[in-house]
Amino acid sequence: MKKQYFYIHRWLIGLLLLALILRLILSFAALIDGGGNFTDPDSREYIKLADNLLSTGAYELKGVSEINRVPGYPCFILPMRWLFPHCVFPIILFQVIIDTANCWLLWLLVRRIHSDSRIALLAVGFQAVSVVAIVYANKVLSETIYTFILLLTLLMFEMIRKPAGEEDSRNWWLSALTGVACGISTLVRAVTMPVLLLFGLYVWFRSRKLVMTGVFAVCLLVILGIWFCRNYFVVDYAGVCSVSSTNLYRYNACMVLAKRNGVSFSEQQNRLDAEIENITDPAERASCLKSKAVEVILQSPFTYGYLHLKSDVTNLLPAIGNVFQMTGCEIGQSGTLSVINTQGIFAGIKHYFRGRYWLLFLALPAVILLGIKYLAAIMAGVYVCLKDRKIVFFLYFILIAYFLLVPGPASLPRFRVPVSPLLSFFAGWGIILAWDWMLCLLNRRKE
Repeated sequence: MKKQYFYIHRWLIGLLLLALILRLILSFAALIDGGGNFTDPDSREYIKLADNLLSTGAYELKGVSEINRVPGYPCFILPMRWLFPHCVFPIILFQVIIDTANCWLLWLLVRRIHSDSRIALLAVGFQAVSVVAIVYANKVLSETIYTFILLLTLLMFEMIRKPAGEEDSRNWWLSALTGVACGISTLVRAVTMPVLLLFGLYVWFRSRKLVMTGVFAVCLLVILGIWFCRNYFVVDYAGVCSVSSTNLYRYNACMVLAKRNGVSFSEQQNRLDAEIENITDPAERASCLKSKAVEVILQSPFTYGYLHLKSDVTNLLPAIGNVFQMTGCEIGQSGTLSVINTQGIFAGIKHYFRGRYWLLFLALPAVILLGIKYLAAIMAGVYVCLKDRKIVFFLYFILIAYFLLVPGPASLPRFRVPVSPLLSFFAGWGIILAWDWMLCLLNRRKE
């Protein structure tokens, strides 16, 4: 037993080192190329928000109080902006460590919910070489930190058990900490908001105590309530953030209008931006964006539904092109998302690679591995639906579906990052299922 324990953990340490090395390789390759690819347009806004907090103590952009972006990630990078105001590389190095820790959290999570250590090792292996995780660990963006908090939350969910006999005081603390973690995750990425009720129901299922569920809810509401009060009293905005209104207008409604008017997605975005450029009050702007977007979508709900689901396919694409881009290859022309939304995936790929199709052959191993991951995850999903119907797996199905389907026209592989570990878990399980079935068939033939 000790020998098996050592064998398993030797492989785990090796996979964690592999994860760290792969992420550092891209970090230093991008640094040698100049380091400019560590940031995106969103990154620059995060950095500016953190810098404004340091210099003025105000959470604002261009002198206007910010309600579009939640404060979690700017607050996370704030200490490093204070220590290294002219360099983002320390942020990248810290995120690389965090993303390696995500692989370890995935190991702990899978070992909690499945007895087969082979599945946990394969899950860590898939996550260690996940291109999308490697890329966005090397971007000044919130995905890596958010994934860490999400995995930690799910792990605490699994640690909450219905007390047998005497009260287990640890469960009370776990319920409180889980509520805090859910609140913080929402302030890192507001996309968590729609699934908070699902999380609350899962706490009740695990503890079977309404009081413990109440502890979770109170801690969650305290965290969110602080930011809600800031928005209400400072900006007169009754909400946590306005990003949903912005995206609903600039992406979802824009997609429908571009189709209706027969223009490109980017051109339609410019038209919409021109309509609201004079609205400077953030609360008024959010209200206007939401009402205009809902009006457009309700006029063509079926067209919108079709275009939304069609755009979601982009979430599943490999992120290997970002690796080429970060290491100095000139690909990824602007307007790729617009081409995908109007002309389809293959036209978008052609536009993205600028006709340099030899790069596609270099990308082929990563593409094949991602395809295997998807097929194996689907196999495990089918098995769960037919045989192993534990509620935890259906919670994960809902999370995966939610994160993959909610972006719509704003879709990028980036939005797959938070559920990439869950896909890695199901992929590892699918591989083991296929392996065991194959061995079973071989043994039957021998008999």
